[in-house]
Amino acid sequence: MRLEANQEIKKLMNDNNLRRYLVAHKMGVHRSTLTGWLRFEMSPEQKCKVIKAIYELLAEKEIQLIKQA
Repeated sequence: MRLEANQEIKKLMNDNNLRRYLVAHKMGVHRSTLTGWLRFEMSPEQKCKVIKAIYELLAEKEIQLIKQA
């Protein structure tokens, strides 16, 4: 059985309804670049950059929800 590369990142994005193009834009890369990175296991440093972008987007989402309330 083959383990899927970068499962935790893909799950984090899916669970939070974040599209790959949004994460890529936050990181300053093209969406196809992020998609390519996700196909193969990333280095810990690269994973940290992607996860950081995801959490920044989630924080922005939270701020927007608070402003709407």
